[in-house]
Amino acid sequence: MTLVAVASSLARLQVRLLKLAAQPDPHLLRTSDIDPPSPWLDATPENTSLNGIIHAVALTQAHLLRMVESSQPVDRRRACIVLQHVALGGTSWASNVLRLAERYGVQLADVPRDELHGVTLHRAELPPL
Repeated sequence: MTLVAVASSLARLQVRLLKLAAQPDPHLLRTSDIDPPSPWLDATPENTSLNGIIHAVALTQAHLLRMVESSQPVDRRRACIVLQHVALGGTSWASNVLRLAERYGVQLADVPRDELHGVTLHRAELPPL
């Protein structure tokens, strides 16, 4: 799973979520309302709003693609941590994050809280070019 493939898969999820958001009362939709469920959201709390997920996916994509286009080598641990942002505070690692960590040979903390220390992508700067 390369970062470009991950970003592409997230783009497909984003298109699906945007279609759902175009329905009447999209602000009422939550993670639990997405049918069929997406494996990308397996660690996302069930009460997370659709708009919050759409924003998290876009922000995650921006960070991952910036890592790809950067002249610096990809920080594999950081890529895994960035990908976890889609879970929006989930208390367990998303299965796709664990797969990426395994592929990259990265050992993550037992739970995201221990790895993230409360930091989110909302205030993080994009990686340098």
